[in-house]
Amino acid sequence: MASTDEARMLTVTARQNLTSDVVELTLRSLDGSPLPAWKPGAHIDLRLGADLVRQYSLIQTDDPSTWTIAVLVEPEGRGGSKLIGETVHVGSVVEVGGPRNHFPFVTGDRYLFIAGGIGVTPLIGMCRNAQADGADWRLVYAGRNRLKMAYVDQLEAEFPDRVEIYDLSEGQLFSVEDAISELDTDTHVYCCGPESLLDAVEDAMGAPSRLPYVHVERFRPREPAGFSENVEFTVYAQTSDVE
Repeated sequence: MASTDEARMLTVTARQNLTSDVVELTLRSLDGSPLPAWKPGAHIDLRLGADLVRQYSLIQTDDPSTWTIAVLVEPEGRGGSKLIGETVHVGSVVEVGGPRNHFPFVTGDRYLFIAGGIGVTPLIGMCRNAQADGADWRLVYAGRNRLKMAYVDQLEAEFPDRVEIYDLSEGQLFSVEDAISELDTDTHVYCCGPESLLDAVEDAMGAPSRLPYVHVERFRPREPAGFSENVEFTVYAQTSDVE
């Protein structure tokens, strides 16, 4: 099986419009060889150009020989999703790096999964793992409009007693503070979505004893606080004695 550190060329074997602005892509190796295994929370890099790389969470499916991602196509975004929406179709060959996992699913007895919009994608596999492990868990899935919330019907059908949907267009508001205040202190809280949602979760889980139980994944790096001058500095690696 190929290394997860190398880039590989994959072909798009299926493309599906999940909503008016979310596209699901299924990827397979050109020669049909197995793709590296991965665990919930992992993502891949789509290398769309020399300086255009975008990360997308892998979605758990029944076919381990393929990788599946969902892309929110944003015409006013930074360009990557728009390019995918316009130019990546069945038969397209794309360069992919990974998978990598900076949002790993840890073993526990209780979980609260909180998804904002397309942030639901890495949480789907976590929900399935929690269910298989017999854990106590629930998924809160919030979005601006149910019609634009990918996988919402599938998740409700698969886990009818575990999924809570909050549709802002219907006036359904989710209170992060109230939800977290009701949790047992050893409940793992996983959240992926807009910055405002992640910040609210981190604030609500702010007690030092609870910090090991909060896990968030951001769509882009957190903006630095305040102004910081960009100056040269030296890094010394003690183990390898390299400066």
